[in-house]
Amino acid sequence: MKKLALSLIFTACICAGADDRPDKKVAPDLIAAILQSLTQQPPIQVIVQWKKTPTAALHAKVLKLGGTLVTSLPSINGGVYLIPPPIATLLALDPEVTYISPDRKTTAKLDYTAAAVNASAALSL
Repeated sequence: MKKLALSLIFTACICAGADDRPDKKVAPDLIAAILQSLTQQPPIQVIVQWKKTPTAALHAKVLKLGGTLVTSLPSINGGVYLIPPPIATLLALDPEVTYISPDRKTTAKLDYTAAAVNASAALSL
């Protein structure tokens, strides 16, 4: 029953007709994770971007919904949270939320920077 209610809330959010629709605030791959989570409930790590620098009150909104603050990201007005997947839909309804995305893995891409700027020529001067 709980899964049915969550899926109905999620569907209603996607079908809403306003310009500030919640589905515009949630990354497509996170929507897929939410739909998959209706059968599985492992928590996921997400980045929530707020309209202003995150405060204790904004972090508390996530905590009240069952999330955990991992770290604050004031440079992007956001925070990293560990949340149950359906919570992303409820957070998207909050007017203070700008965007929600999964905390994706990144890798260093500075392998060829010295060659790209011809550093050896500069060092030989």
